[in-house]
Amino acid sequence: MNILGISLYIFWLLLVILKFSSLPHDRRFSYQQAFFGTLYWYKNFRNLLLLCALMVLFIFAPLKLIYFLFFIFEVNP
Repeated sequence: MNILGISLYIFWLLLVILKFSSLPHDRRFSYQQAFFGTLYWYKNFRNLLLLCALMVLFIFAPLKLIYFLFFIFEVNP
């Protein structure tokens, strides 16, 4: 189940990267729109995929793996 959660999370990251590359460059850029879209959260496939991945990871992954994933994907200002 750990592999499933990590693979869903990586698939979500790939979808977000594809969304970044397909956004037009001449309008105002919004990270909120790029990450989560303009639809309601429950109608957007990317948001549901992220919620499923995080739920699987938090339920089945050991605590060390969760801390490691937080450490890897930490945003440094």
